[in-house]
Amino acid sequence: MTFGGVWDWSTVKYAELSGGASVPATPSTAAGSGLIVMATGNSMAVAFLGLAGVAGQTFAHIHGPASISATGPVQVPLPVGE
Repeated sequence: MTFGGVWDWSTVKYAELSGGASVPATPSTAAGSGLIVMATGNSMAVAFLGLAGVAGQTFAHIHGPASISATGPVQVPLPVGE
């Protein structure tokens, strides 16, 4: 992928999204997956999100780094809508 030059897309993060995987867990039946590809030095990122069963959401965002048993801080707020 080129954006005014050649970028080294060296970091890829993938996550399965579900209420049960939330910390703390929720009874939500919504599900999805997310893929984030970051350029070296974290100077640029591209995110791909797929969601199913989402209804009546009040907020949406991407959390930052955390251990698997914790919730990281909100890093990227997302627009809410259908």
